[in-house]
Amino acid sequence: MDSEPNDVRLSILRRLREDFEAEVALANKFVGHVDSLTTGADMRNTNNLVAARNELLRSIAEKEEFSNNYRAM
Repeated sequence: MDSEPNDVRLSILRRLREDFEAEVALANKFVGHVDSLTTGADMRNTNNLVAARNELLRSIAEKEEFSNNYRAM
């Protein structure tokens, strides 16, 4: 019975880590696409992708902080 709360906690942490890793992969895809855009017509798309990547990285940082706080509990 005592291990059940730990199992739930570990399951939550595992899920948070999986979500974090998926978001990091998505952020890396944004970077790769942004690097490949070079024409003036693509500048607006590039700026939008960079803004989206920055927002995604901010979200990742918040989730990681939440995860760290959860671990500390």
